[in-house]
Amino acid sequence: MHKQQGFTLIELAIVTIILGLMMTMLIPAASSQLEQQRRRETINKMAVIDQAIVAFVMTNRRLPCPADGTVPAGTLGAGVEVRDASGDCGTQTNGVLPWITLGLSEADATDGYFNRFTYRVPPDGVNGLTRNGAMDASGCDPAGGAAAITSPSNARTCAPCTSANRAACTSALFIVSGRGLRVVDDGGNAVNDPAVTSSTGAAYVLISHMAEGGGGYTSSGTISAPTIAAGTNEALNANGQTVLAAPASYFHSNMISTGAGAGANHFDDLLSHPSISQLMARAQLAPRTQP
Repeated sequence: MHKQQGFTLIELAIVTIILGLMMTMLIPAASSQLEQQRRRETINKMAVIDQAIVAFVMTNRRLPCPADGTVPAGTLGAGVEVRDASGDCGTQTNGVLPWITLGLSEADATDGYFNRFTYRVPPDGVNGLTRNGAMDASGCDPAGGAAAITSPSNARTCAPCTSANRAACTSALFIVSGRGLRVVDDGGNAVNDPAVTSSTGAAYVLISHMAEGGGGYTSSGTISAPTIAAGTNEALNANGQTVLAAPASYFHSNMISTGAGAGANHFDDLLSHPSISQLMARAQLAPRTQP
């Protein structure tokens, strides 16, 4: 009798088929797990960033301006807010989170997909929030009726008052009215709107462009091309364009819609967009009853 050696061609073919089937099942599962991990990482980083912004506002009584996303990592100015002597930010065309200004690392300011977080604040001027004292409404009174005071150095400040003359106090509405960024959901409803009576304008918009990636800046200072065709609403959140420039008069915070068939409806951006009032309250700078 001859001793059998090795595998026959039929046996090798069967093993190859089995391994192929196993890989077909395992690869999507591994890919899905990686996507979930990157998404969780991005969500956790955004929560840390939101807290860092609150701490900055609490200390400085203003919002930080964006940093220039075109500046490569390790280069002078990378991660530092771009702010002029008046406290204004300019066009913000290439704005990313100013991690150095916030006391964070670049890794903290980079999402799970290796892009820097896009960061936007309301445009400059008396409605801006980056001028000295612009986020401090602690001298206002909820029951007040007076208008806010504006000056070249401060966007809006509270009129001095006491409990004896409550009508002379600046109300919360005058501080937030007409200010902030507009954010719209997938149904066309304004989640944040500076034009409404309650003045729910967003104090800032923080954006991760997620797996699709288009419009996010890399650590080398180049803007990412989308991994697949960007959806219509994703284009409104993309970096590399002036804040509120046509047609992007608002930002989109849609439900996630992905997949090969999503096309123009594809959307996987993740946004954080607290209102001005919410941020003032978190920073302990909201209007309070005056003594």
